[in-house]
Amino acid sequence: MILVTGATGFLGSAITKFLLDNGELVCALKRKNSVMPAILLPYDRHRLIWREIDVTDYYEVEDVLEGITQVYHCSALISFEPADRQRIMRVNVGGTRNVVNACLFHGIAKLVYVSSIATLGKTLNGDLITENTFWEYDGKQSDYAISKYESEMEVWRGIAEGLHAVIINPAIILGNQQFVQKEQLNLIRFLSRNSKYYPQGGTGFVEVTDVANCAIGLMNSNILGERFIVCAENFTFKDFLTVFTNLQRKPPPAVLLKKWQLTCCWYFNKFLNRLFGVPIQLNRTFVRSISETHFYANEKMRNALNYQFKSITDSLKSMVVNNG
Repeated sequence: MILVTGATGFLGSAITKFLLDNGELVCALKRKNSVMPAILLPYDRHRLIWREIDVTDYYEVEDVLEGITQVYHCSALISFEPADRQRIMRVNVGGTRNVVNACLFHGIAKLVYVSSIATLGKTLNGDLITENTFWEYDGKQSDYAISKYESEMEVWRGIAEGLHAVIINPAIILGNQQFVQKEQLNLIRFLSRNSKYYPQGGTGFVEVTDVANCAIGLMNSNILGERFIVCAENFTFKDFLTVFTNLQRKPPPAVLLKKWQLTCCWYFNKFLNRLFGVPIQLNRTFVRSISETHFYANEKMRNALNYQFKSITDSLKSMVVNNG
């Protein structure tokens, strides 16, 4: 049986669906208050077994891995609020440590750990970021990025102790209505409302089905002890938004939002939040991330599985058609 942590999440649910469609038996983990995604509801409960556990409890993790052969560790807490720092570290780092230790205890055949491009280093000369680009702490990384980096260290430590594992570092993940979550719908609505403006940065993007296919492909390969960037294409945010608005038959973005302008908006948002309780929509990490350009290489992933990524234009087209 195969175990998927974070199976109610965007990527975890996609991996779970693909495994079930391939005839596998899956044990899917969820938090107590998590809602099962609609795409997984039709599956027979004898082929898809749901277990509610707390990944920060080692003994619960060790117990649920009994009889498991492969593990996809997708579970993670995503937050960029300073108040969530301790919880992020406890869930992401502590949870991964527990999964790694339990996998070692049970002699699990293989672990695929879902990390993030947030753990990769940055280049200073505009070169593409690769799996070997050195990550150096500079005080600017978010608590989330630090937690994912330290989680990777737990996996590498497990590999040094004999664990069979690979790590994937997905770029920003997109998907159609079949897999879309509330956060992505909010992003789509935000882009639709604010299509006149664009930030000055850029990054990599990938379709959720590509990430799921790469994770499963690596699991079923003989590759061990390596990491892989999973990125289909790189876009500046202006170009990305231009493609998006063209698909919606709207004018392309024309007004550049500079970093200092976004920073002012962030401070104003904080002021309104403290004074009137207006929801926080911007934070320092978000402003920094959309104001910088970091592009990613994908040759290692393409060559390892002879894989062809879906175009981001096709992904956006599917999102626009399915989400209106």
